[in-house]
Amino acid sequence: MDADDYCSPNLVVAPAEVEDEDGWLLDADTADLTVEVTSPGNATCDLTDELGEYAAWQIPIYLLVDPRKGDIFLHFDPVDGKYRTTHEARFGEVLELPSPLDGARIDTSGFRLYG
Repeated sequence: MDADDYCSPNLVVAPAEVEDEDGWLLDADTADLTVEVTSPGNATCDLTDELGEYAAWQIPIYLLVDPRKGDIFLHFDPVDGKYRTTHEARFGEVLELPSPLDGARIDTSGFRLYG
């Protein structure tokens, strides 16, 4: 199997107290945010498959970075297996994260397109 043939999370943000738990796996309901960077060869996985999975798992925020065109999709407010709110942005903008990470900002000015 080629690395572009499967989906895998790039980054997960969880409360600090989770670090004290035994084991290396993280329960989905403890994650505050998951971040994906689309792969050049299998972006569909991140754009559709994982979007539904993370919403079904009730992960509050799903940030999808797409370096193919410089798009960013901030999905939040999961209800019934779907994110009710999506904010679209472009590389170079500053993103303000919603609850549970209110006040956190991500400056995307350093994000780069695939070469």
